[in-house]
Amino acid sequence: MPPRTGLLDPVSEQVETTLLRAIAVLRFVVATYAVVLNVARWREFEHPAAGWVVIGVIVVWTFVATWAYDAPRRRGLPLLVADFAVAAATLLATPYVESEAMLDRHASTLPSFWVMAPVLAWAVLRGWPGGIAAAVLMSLLDLSVRTVRTGTTWGNIFLLLLAAGVVGYCATQIREATEARAQAERVAAQLAERARLARAVHDGVLQVLALVQRRGRELGGEAAELGRMAGEQEVALRALVQGSSGEPLPATPDGAVDVAAAIGRVQSATVTVSAPAGP
Repeated sequence: MPPRTGLLDPVSEQVETTLLRAIAVLRFVVATYAVVLNVARWREFEHPAAGWVVIGVIVVWTFVATWAYDAPRRRGLPLLVADFAVAAATLLATPYVESEAMLDRHASTLPSFWVMAPVLAWAVLRGWPGGIAAAVLMSLLDLSVRTVRTGTTWGNIFLLLLAAGVVGYCATQIREATEARAQAERVAAQLAERARLARAVHDGVLQVLALVQRRGRELGGEAAELGRMAGEQEVALRALVQGSSGEPLPATPDGAVDVAAAIGRVQSATVTVSAPAGP
């Protein structure tokens, strides 16, 4: 997925909002798990006061992150970095808070599964490359605080990498599919409007304008000027009905455009363009 260079269109923003709200629900679930887990074992902590501070940070940041991600204008790199940094800080506090006995028996880290939330946020907003990069860095931090590494450790790392890749890829595909659908709906609406105009503007109107133009040239004088103006209006009206305008021509994903539509834009009172009705 290419880097975000500015505000997205409303369709893409809505897709991101939906996915990030799902992650917000997950964030609350894993935060609750981390709180319950640490409350149940706080007496084993080497530094219980610091442990309670970390628990408080997890709870507070869960609410702050949920609020911050809900507004598209706040979903920039600073928020992603801050989200990751808070999760990393709670993870790195584990060796200080937990006792040596807890570390030796491969006890869960202080944030436990809560660290997956910022990783998935990176995946949604930066695609699978950003998600996997965040997952790799978080996994390295997790390995650095452990004195014992078991199959469970490597299994959790694998699942984190897998989740980041899948969520990032799916988020990109959903965003692109939604944008394509919105574009198709806009094109369909334009075609429907052109059809409505074609029904409203009877061909007789165009014929009358063409007749005035021809008779004006024949009569000369002021009638010639009137005929010229009628010819210009005929061309403009016909272009409106047929959909020719100064707007960029729609292109296919491979860059192809409707050549007939491009040529039709040079039509005027003195230039007539004849082209097939369909592409």
